[in-house]
Amino acid sequence: MKARLFSLTAVATLAGILSLPLEAQIRGSEHSLVTQTVDGTTISVDYYRPRARGRDPIFGGVVDWGHLWTPGANWATTFEFSKDVELNGHPVPKGKYSVWMIAQPDLWEVILDPNDSIFHLLRPPLTAKQIRISVTPVEGTYAEVLTFSFPLVRSDGTDLVFQWGTTQVPMQVTVQSTQTLTVEPEAAAPYPGVYDVVEVGPHHEMPPAERTRTHSQMKLTYSGGHLTALWDMGGNQGDENGVVEVMMVPVSDQVFHLGWMQGGELYETEMDLWVEFVVEDGSATGFKVRFGILDEIVWEGTRVN
Repeated sequence: MKARLFSLTAVATLAGILSLPLEAQIRGSEHSLVTQTVDGTTISVDYYRPRARGRDPIFGGVVDWGHLWTPGANWATTFEFSKDVELNGHPVPKGKYSVWMIAQPDLWEVILDPNDSIFHLLRPPLTAKQIRISVTPVEGTYAEVLTFSFPLVRSDGTDLVFQWGTTQVPMQVTVQSTQTLTVEPEAAAPYPGVYDVVEVGPHHEMPPAERTRTHSQMKLTYSGGHLTALWDMGGNQGDENGVVEVMMVPVSDQVFHLGWMQGGELYETEMDLWVEFVVEDGSATGFKVRFGILDEIVWEGTRVN
């Protein structure tokens, strides 16, 4: 009787354990999902994260040189792209891919397979449908847990970095721009010059008597198909001299969005700021910058050179 009671108790205990939600389980390689959106394109990495657990070396040890493996555990790691992209300059159509790597001391190969649901031990055969990319590993700070991250985001893409132990494998994702940034030479001709800029807003919450008019100077140039400017705004804006880099992002004839730049690179387009130029006899005489939501003029520019 006691044996039967023990058996029933054991079965009941086991049933209770099996009924626990999966979220309550502790896994040796926990699941992770990281995503990054750049200019309307979403890049996702879905993977399981093994720990080093004192194993050394990881590459050339835990992972053999020249061995095809997925950078993760359990089910194969996947990359998913919501639109067509380039990975290290290689075209990658939108979609979801299982990810495989071949590690070597000086050069790795990243392989994207269109079969996105593969158990990590069932390595895919090499086929013409796969996308194969060479990448160069670098030394970095130690990571106990296998990690994918997006440490740098640009206006045209992002860096996707794999890291485990002290080994990092950086990859560059380039996305398709949703905006036209270039201006044809004939269309750009009226605008280069020096403008005196007066701040006239935003003052929608300020009585007229308290409104100030602060002057600054903008030098607008055309190079490489882009209309860019150095705007000496003074104060706490821009670099140590108060100079801000901007780009005129074309919208329609004589109308642009204002784009903010740093180090010659566009990092944000201000969709609520509209730059409307006044052109007379083929030359811009000035512009107004409107805040779109309130349709309020915040800056006015007058050509001085």
